[in-house]
Order: sequence, then structure tokens, then C-alpha cells
Amino acid sequence: MNLLFMKKLIILSMLVCILLSCNMGDMYKPGKPENFIAYQDGEKIKLEWSASSKDILNNMEYEIDYYIDRDVNSNYPWPYINTLNGETEFIDSNVSTGNTYYYRVYSVYSKSSDSLTYAYSEKSEIISVTF
Repeated sequence: MNLLFMKKLIILSMLVCILLSCNMGDMYKPGKPENFIAYQDGEKIKLEWSASSKDILNNMEYEIDYYIDRDVNSNYPWPYINTLNGETEFIDSNVSTGNTYYYRVYSVYSKSSDSLTYAYSEKSEIISVTF
């Protein structure tokens, strides 16, 4: 699709949203990463997921990053460990034998204009891997 068509589609979507009194923030909220898996790969733990179809559609308008949280228990707070610019896999090499690691991933849209704005997706399901 060309950029002019995408802009017209976005304007049309906004007008429909206004007429239907929907929440404009949801329109620009990234989709939750899909098909999230984690597994031991030699001396590392590999995480993989796929972008939601919403993220693929909005990729022309926004930069999509993925944030990864990891903890050794599934309680709050979750330490953030990495940001990936558009990549849908991550290798965690900072692991030790005998530990269980809990992971989750979420999408973040960012857009530079007059100021930098961010929109966050829901966090993925929690995945655990015992190393």
C-alpha cells in the first residue's frame, strides 16, 4: 500500500471512531505479541514471538520496539532486560544452571514528531524456563 492511501485510511478510521464514540487511544495501541515461546538452546534461553497483525499494519506509521522483562520469580516488580527494534527473537545468555526464569514481552510504538510519544501493548503471557 502506498503512504497516501494509508494516511487516508487513518483519517477515515479516526472519523468513524469519532462518530461511534470509540476510544481513540485504542486505535494507536500496539497489539500484544503473539505465539510467545521460550526454550533452552544450548547454554542460553531463546525467546521467540510474532508481531500482531495490528503491528504489521501500523508499521508504516510507527517504529515498533519490543520490551522484554525477566525475573527469577513471577512476582512484581519485573526487571526490564532488553529492547529490540522490530526483532521478534531474543537470546538470553545471562542464565545459570538450576534457576527458573520467567519472561514476558510487550510491544511499544514510538513516533518522532514535535515530541516523542509512546504507546504500550498488553504484556504477553508469562513463560517460564528452568535452566
